[in-house]
Amino acid sequence: MADPSRRVILVQGDGGHQLTANQIGTMGWHGVNPIILLVNNGVFGVEEVLQPNTDTEKIKKYDELAPWQYHKLPEAMGCRDWFCPRVETNAELDSALKQARKHPGASYIEVVPGPKMANSAPPASIERIYQAIIPPAE
Repeated sequence: MADPSRRVILVQGDGGHQLTANQIGTMGWHGVNPIILLVNNGVFGVEEVLQPNTDTEKIKKYDELAPWQYHKLPEAMGCRDWFCPRVETNAELDSALKQARKHPGASYIEVVPGPKMANSAPPASIERIYQAIIPPAE
């Protein structure tokens, strides 16, 4: 039997989430109580790694995502009493995480990384990710 005092924390990118977002409604229907951090950077990033991009200054058009209003999804899918902020700064993220831990229901936090949020990865690391070479299958 699951311990109801413990919570699942899910961190997901927006590209993968656009493929699995319907499960938010299932979680709400069954009273699942996660803390979800949705990183909204507007790009299907794994594709940029799997299909190496020769122009690191520009994301391939087919990897750009439709601009969903993610923080509104739980309500649209019937989830009641969820905590669903959209955050754009480190201070807002810290505050949202503190509130999520105290909130008795599920939490769905849309994190929008950008100029207002300190980047945790140095530019050289990000550039390396986009130039990653997938090893050949053996």
